[in-house]
Amino acid sequence: PLEVMMLTRWHEGDLAGVFALEEDGETPKRGWCALRLPAVAEPGGNVPLGREEGQSLCPQIASKDFLETRLREDPVWFSCIYQGSPIHAQGNFFKKTYEGAGGQLTFHHHRYDPSSRRYRGPGEAVIEADAESTVHFMVLDLATSKRTKADWTVFSHWAFDPWLNTLVLVDRVKDRFSTDEHSGVLTDFVTAQAHKPLVIGIEDKTFGTGLINELRADKPEWVIVPLKADRDKISRGTPYSSAVNGGHVWFPDPLL
Repeated sequence: PLEVMMLTRWHEGDLAGVFALEEDGETPKRGWCALRLPAVAEPGGNVPLGREEGQSLCPQIASKDFLETRLREDPVWFSCIYQGSPIHAQGNFFKKTYEGAGGQLTFHHHRYDPSSRRYRGPGEAVIEADAESTVHFMVLDLATSKRTKADWTVFSHWAFDPWLNTLVLVDRVKDRFSTDEHSGVLTDFVTAQAHKPLVIGIEDKTFGTGLINELRADKPEWVIVPLKADRDKISRGTPYSSAVNGGHVWFPDPLL
């Protein structure tokens, strides 16, 4: 039978994102055809309708000036309602690129020098992995299924330098695991790190609570910190997006 799905894209993990589209949010999965008609033609134009970049989809209903006003008021809301995409062209909270000295730059990256045990960031910035002031910690984002359409489980290891006010992503695991695999995968992840975490943060709810209790019993030498989600994701993510977009978060060099 023919299935038709029509909806406003409020989130990457919505019905279309899970069933009809690949992880990039644009490529249709096998057996699906995706038709997206943004109110404002995006870079590259809209070939099926012969529009130029920036042209309104239907000027009789929404003029270009009207749409530009709405975009300035709230880019995230505009991207969902008018562009049919939960991902703003420059990223909702974490910009894909940003303007910097010398032109368009990507996120700040670091290279780890094992001989000096330092993270070398942009310019002359250096963070010493072994320095007493550098704090290593881990945070866990748990999901509970190995199905290909399930959410990801992510374990991330961070180093923080208070003098540079900079976070360094040291290492991470991203995969789909069942609940009973979390403890074993985390143990392997911690064991593989050259620098052990001072604390491990886990959200204290549902299966996270179960893992906290299990680790406190099996790994008494680890400092487990229960985390409370007292605000929505947007409120929690806003200060960190400012840090990323301001260059205070370094990611491993993708070319290494």
